[in-house]
Amino acid sequence: MPTVGSRTDRIDLGDLTPSREGDVAENLFLNERSGTAVNASGMVTGDTYTLSYEPYTPPTAEDRRSATFADVELPENPELDPAVRELAETWAGTSASDYERFANLSRQIKADAFYSHGVDDDDAASPSGHGAIRLQDMLEDPSFEEGKADARPKGPIGDEEQFAALTAVMAREIGIPARVVMGFQVPEDASGTVSITGEDVTAWVEVDFEELGWVRFDPAPEEDEDPTQPQPKEVDKPLPQVAQPPPPPAEPPSPPPGAMSDDADDEEDEQDETLSWGVYVLLGVSPFLLIGLVLTSIVVAKVVRRRRRRNRDSLPERVDGGWQEILDQVTDLGTRPDPRMTRQEIAASLDGAAMPAGAAGPGAMGTGVGARALAATADRVVFGPDDVPAAVVDAYWDDVQGTRRALVAAAPRRRRLRALFSLRSFRRGPRETALERRSERARVRARAAADRRGAELRRRRAAPGSRPAAGGGALAPQNLLLAVRGFLSRLAGRIPRAPRKGDRR
Repeated sequence: MPTVGSRTDRIDLGDLTPSREGDVAENLFLNERSGTAVNASGMVTGDTYTLSYEPYTPPTAEDRRSATFADVELPENPELDPAVRELAETWAGTSASDYERFANLSRQIKADAFYSHGVDDDDAASPSGHGAIRLQDMLEDPSFEEGKADARPKGPIGDEEQFAALTAVMAREIGIPARVVMGFQVPEDASGTVSITGEDVTAWVEVDFEELGWVRFDPAPEEDEDPTQPQPKEVDKPLPQVAQPPPPPAEPPSPPPGAMSDDADDEEDEQDETLSWGVYVLLGVSPFLLIGLVLTSIVVAKVVRRRRRRNRDSLPERVDGGWQEILDQVTDLGTRPDPRMTRQEIAASLDGAAMPAGAAGPGAMGTGVGARALAATADRVVFGPDDVPAAVVDAYWDDVQGTRRALVAAAPRRRRLRALFSLRSFRRGPRETALERRSERARVRARAAADRRGAELRRRRAAPGSRPAAGGGALAPQNLLLAVRGFLSRLAGRIPRAPRKGDRR
């Protein structure tokens, strides 16, 4: 039974006889999700019914800007040429609005397209159907063969059915939830009672958006877009030429200075020589420019890393980032802290060995506060129960910067230069992860060995003839007695025996 789609709210039967009304009421079904109505007993002449529906309203400009595709499960496309997906991605573009992406795809499909049913004699040839071959032909360059009965045109030509199918298939190729809807189009100039026939059947595309539902799009070009063959241009026939006497020869002008061939050759040689010198200079400087670019990139990467650590979201993470800056500076200077040690242990080793004398205690700007104080502050902020104000974190970072400067100033000049461009601090994180994994594997192996020894001990105790005492375990009377005897035997072997008569000295 024809309906108005998913916006159908109610179906009321018309003036029917009591028996027919009861028969239709028992066999009438309405799918509320798709808006499809079915009369299992069939329609007969004289059956009438009234539909109540919600009129379709297109989304507003604000809705189109914020619209996002809905997550709906749809049937997959058949296997198509990979070029179809690439073309759909290109046409859809990279707009931030999902609505605009599909609108771009639909506009590109209709661009330079032609409308034709291929039924009337004056229509351009357009095969029916919407199979894979038919849709892929619509993506080819236009080629029309109007003079052949079995013409198979290629190019963007078809009616609503073909363009709706092509648009939905290309949309689904790139993950857009689109579907083809078949229905009737009421003539625009109709009013009152209107008769709907098969000539009013049409098709369009709908796309599902979050909070908007299925939004309608017209995929076909205008009906007046008919393909036409280019008309050949008329070429005027030239008039016969009449031979004219040649003009008298003119005296050749005297060339200006530098226009002679010898002068031109000299200038070209000078230009070639200048160009050659420029190429040689560029080739000679290129390695140094490349090295300078790499070294500059390392310095910039460290500055960016330091800023990200100082501007982290939480205050404890910023303080921990300051402590990591100290570890990175020490690592670049040639000392690798043990990642298995705590902050206090690392600080003690730094103050005792790696830290310079000027960085051991508080002082002026550039002197620092010492690694122990920085470690204690970091532990208090990270593991303490109370939140700290942002001023404390800023002061901590000032101390970190002063300590870093003190570390660099105390190092020899060559080591300072190497630390500036060193990549060791970037490898510190992966190295710590590898050490932690090796430690974890060692713990797992030790635990497995202990389990095996315990299982072997339990197996020996449970063997026949070795019944433990009621107390069990290592302190059972039998086990204790054996242990005492063994100890006394070993002790007797170690104590020197007193000499006896008859012993040879």
